[in-house]
Amino acid sequence: MDTLRLRKELVNTLREKGYLHRDDVAEAFLKVKREDFIWSLWERENGKWKSYPVNKETLDPKIAERIYKDESIPIVVENENIVCSSSQPAVMSVMIEEGDIRKGDKVLEIGTGSGYNAAILHEIVGREGKVVTTEVNETVYNLARASFKKSGIYEGIIALKRNAIEGVPEHAPFDVIIVTSSTPEIPHIWFDELKTGGRIIMPYVIRGSEILIKLTKLNDDILFGEGIYYVVFTRLRGVSATKHFPLFQNEFISLKEIIEDYAIKDKHLSHAFNELSRSQKHDFALFVSIHSTDSFAMLTDDDKKVYGIIKEQGDGMGVVAILEDKVIKWGSHSAYYEFKNMLEKWKNLGKPGLKDYKIIFTKKKATSGFLDTEINFVNFI
Repeated sequence: MDTLRLRKELVNTLREKGYLHRDDVAEAFLKVKREDFIWSLWERENGKWKSYPVNKETLDPKIAERIYKDESIPIVVENENIVCSSSQPAVMSVMIEEGDIRKGDKVLEIGTGSGYNAAILHEIVGREGKVVTTEVNETVYNLARASFKKSGIYEGIIALKRNAIEGVPEHAPFDVIIVTSSTPEIPHIWFDELKTGGRIIMPYVIRGSEILIKLTKLNDDILFGEGIYYVVFTRLRGVSATKHFPLFQNEFISLKEIIEDYAIKDKHLSHAFNELSRSQKHDFALFVSIHSTDSFAMLTDDDKKVYGIIKEQGDGMGVVAILEDKVIKWGSHSAYYEFKNMLEKWKNLGKPGLKDYKIIFTKKKATSGFLDTEINFVNFI
């Protein structure tokens, strides 16, 4: 089946929604066939993930339509958790354009995944540039390598089976580093392998809140940047501490049971939250994640996030959580009062959102193998 029509429709959708502006990026999406990098489709059935192989020789029209939706596609699932996805095309386009990736650039991609993004990058940088991509998961790496080799077009991509924290000094320095999985930290090696003036585009996670950020290397000590969008990515394996990540339900059964079976709705807070827009709810969740060490985020079975505060003091443990249409509470009042105070502080500051922060990563101050982070309100810098 020829999927050119579907590729054109995808490009038109990205343009109409404001995610794609450059002609060279559009041409890359038109040329690269996404189906060449999708080995199977995963769907949830009766609460379990089930895999359906993709036959690329006789591609089913319905499967083709699914592949070319502007959505991320799970491609490897282990122990009922998504290990790898083919990124949403809209997010790919934003990361490429925000990174100002151009012909002749040398790009490092952290997290090969399906290989689709590396193929798009390869088309944009051309023969004058270079794309190096690293993948820590052996299954994912082998499948992506097979896709590159079978296409015959993308054998020029340098794919390495490697933990991202090891870096790729043999190919450095890079104009742009794109990270395709979420992480709360930036290793020194990424900073060292980035040219001065170079950019890092990555999903950054703060105690469960995930934001796409753009950073520029100003000098030998500082990366400076800002948030772009709220996003949801798979976890970057083999680099970061897990304390910042959203918990899967099966990793914290007691919290799941509290939220589903024992917590009660708080009418006052629920009313206050239902008056907020969807983006404002994300803004407040980010505010809590930045300012409260007791904040948490949990992924539900249908990949929705529950945000909140879990706190233990002398009067016992307390939980307050934001669900899609209500705020619930359980246990001691300590979490409730902290949550309520956070809400008042956020409102008094003018309900700061993603664009109201600047993010600074500094190498000079760092004592570990990762850069130190400062997140400040624009007004306070």
